Amino acid sequence: MIAYHGTNREAAASIHKDGFRVETWFARELLSAILYGGKCIFMVEFSDDPSMWHGERWEDDWQFHLGMRYGPEHIVGYTIYTENL
Repeated sequence: MIAYHGTNREAAASIHKDGFRVETWFARELLSAILYGGKCIFMVEFSDDPSMWHGERWEDDWQFHLGMRYGPEHIVGYTIYTENL
């Protein structure tokens, strides 16, 4: 399962180094992460195991949050979007 996390440049540097903290929110769609989260977007691959995340059922909700720390080795991609978005 792929999900997206948007943030600012300062937080992105920390995430890239240390991974995601418990309670970090993710969007199911890239556009949602861009519009809500900021200029830096992480694409993260998750196991389909729902014990890892909390929130509404994945099929019905546009976002969820982590129930545990998620290390940087799980980050699939990281993009910095321009100010023109």
